[in-house]
Amino acid sequence: MLRPLDATLAEEMRGTREAFIRATWTVSGLAALLALLLGALFTWRLVTPLRRMTRRVETLGAGDYAGRLPEAGRDELGRLSSAINDMAAQVEASIDALRTTDRMRRELVANVGHDLRTPLAALHGYLDEAARFASEGREAEAAEAVAVARRQSQQMARLVADLFELSKLEQAAMDEGVAPLQRGPVPLAELLQDAARSHRHAFVEAGIAFEVELPAGLPVIHADGARLLRVLDNLLANARRHTPEGGTVRLHAEVSDATVRVHVTDTGEGIAPEVLPSVFERYYQGTSARTRSAEGGGTGLGLAISRAIARAHGGDLTAESMIGQGSTFTLMLPINLAA
Repeated sequence: MLRPLDATLAEEMRGTREAFIRATWTVSGLAALLALLLGALFTWRLVTPLRRMTRRVETLGAGDYAGRLPEAGRDELGRLSSAINDMAAQVEASIDALRTTDRMRRELVANVGHDLRTPLAALHGYLDEAARFASEGREAEAAEAVAVARRQSQQMARLVADLFELSKLEQAAMDEGVAPLQRGPVPLAELLQDAARSHRHAFVEAGIAFEVELPAGLPVIHADGARLLRVLDNLLANARRHTPEGGTVRLHAEVSDATVRVHVTDTGEGIAPEVLPSVFERYYQGTSARTRSAEGGGTGLGLAISRAIARAHGGDLTAESMIGQGSTFTLMLPINLAA
């Protein structure tokens, strides 16, 4: 009996169709599995950096600003990691600046409190004496006690002014060199002559020879003339205090190596090598740094302020000395300050 052709073809194709269906299911299953694996891998590669960034931001919120994220790649995640690192660095710098400012504020308050305690006590004592003398009719003694109290109050005013001046300069040095200077054209030769002229009478009265040697052609610099004059006043007054009668103080200047150097040299007692590094520290006034009276004329901050002013101009202030031969203080200002 003959079978129809269609039935015969269907019978022959049945196995092929079954094999095709099985292959299709197998391939579909493998494709689905591969898709799941690739999706899991992609998700892992995407989620892992995001989790790391989340943890880093959480640690930033907890106060840990030192850690950094890896910045592999230039894709969006890499740029996001770089942005988070930049943010962490900026926050860390801001926190450090705030801590430094707070430390300086605490030091300033502590210094003011420490150094005002003694003159305030003395002021109180002299005023009490003045009141007692006045009640007893001793007008001359009362007037003298009031005069001493006035000198004590003037010393306190100088001390407070110097402390705040030094604090501003030191804080400016922390703020990327933004110094509180009022800059303008300053003829250096004229500035040095003005400083010498204002001190010449004091040197004559002290019996000290005062020599001024300035070369021709000193530049006009773009600087804070008032503050530089204060530096020169501090150096010349310091030299006069430490030079005995019959000695010599010399003010001279030179231009070399793209730098203007102003020297103040004295023939005083000199400074011991172990003490020399301390002369620019706060309150240094010689062998009795914190115990000298107000009659000595200084607050112990003059050289510290002078060096801070020099460095605010991009220069420096240095000292050289030998016992028995005197000292030389050198103010250095870069020529690139030329107007």
